[in-house]
Amino acid sequence: MKKALALALAFVLTVSLVPAGMAEALHPNEILGIWYLSAMEINGVLYHMADLGQEVSMNLLADNSAALYSSTTGDALGSWVIREDVLTVADDNDDEISFILVDSGLYADKDGQIMFFNREKPQASNPPVAPVRSDAVLAEFNGVWELHAMEDEGIYVPRTLLPDSFDASLAILDGKMEGRILDSVLHTEGTVSEGALCLEGDAEGEKVSITLHLHENGIISIWFSDVTALYFSKTDDDE
Repeated sequence: MKKALALALAFVLTVSLVPAGMAEALHPNEILGIWYLSAMEINGVLYHMADLGQEVSMNLLADNSAALYSSTTGDALGSWVIREDVLTVADDNDDEISFILVDSGLYADKDGQIMFFNREKPQASNPPVAPVRSDAVLAEFNGVWELHAMEDEGIYVPRTLLPDSFDASLAILDGKMEGRILDSVLHTEGTVSEGALCLEGDAEGEKVSITLHLHENGIISIWFSDVTALYFSKTDDDE
């Protein structure tokens, strides 16, 4: 299951972009300094990187070198060049992204997937994960829950950015849970301890122990390791 979660995250983060649209004139002195990836548009939907828990930046230096940073992969060295009002930034593996300047921002576009870089470091509009409640009672876990998001190594990915084949759902009633996570069918039961629903049972013939946490915003979470979790929101269907 952990491998499938990692593959789903890779699907989200693999985006290759080239320039499109009407470009403004680019001058080297205007683009020097730090640029932050503020948002991505995928299939017409805008996602703010800070709300996803991601940080990406590039520092363009006067000697045409670039200091690149990603909270996913860390620091990297690169270079940049301007040709015909197109800024091309390459990392030390010669992977390139090309940008145009529009309204003082750097844009890259391919097949409807767009990156937006600007000068201001983005801030999350709302914390993607609310604090865990320690006072939750058994009845509050009752209901039908559908996949809301996943988190892996600090990167928060909404359901709308995950592959269509990546799905999960839970049905809980008085400490008994029937569920499906990817290809695994779960049959578990348990009780609440210090606000967490602690379940034991089987998944495809294997014994499993699962702990569900209820958050202050009504979302529940299941952690599969110290860095990987799934989040679920309650549907309108009650069982």
